[in-house]
Amino acid sequence: MLDEVYDLFIDLEATEDQLEFPVLYTNARTGTATTDLEIDGQTLEPLFDTILTTVPPPRFDPAQGLQFRVTMLDWDDYVGRLVIGRDRQRAGAPG
Repeated sequence: MLDEVYDLFIDLEATEDQLEFPVLYTNARTGTATTDLEIDGQTLEPLFDTILTTVPPPRFDPAQGLQFRVTMLDWDDYVGRLVIGRDRQRAGAPG
């Protein structure tokens, strides 16, 4: 399966940097993640660690304050009101 993902990236003309992505195996039902199929996951900690180390933090200009464009409102019986949108402080985001 992983080879198929690589093939897809290559078909999409991904750069060398884009081909260097982390791979995790997760089971949402049991709430586990692992980086090695030979080792059973115990928690989702590997997933969270990978997110923190690979996803860059948002760029923020304190002089502009927070700007958030709401794109969808929803309701969930468990969580309540949901507001989904986009942080507009990222460099290159439409003003």
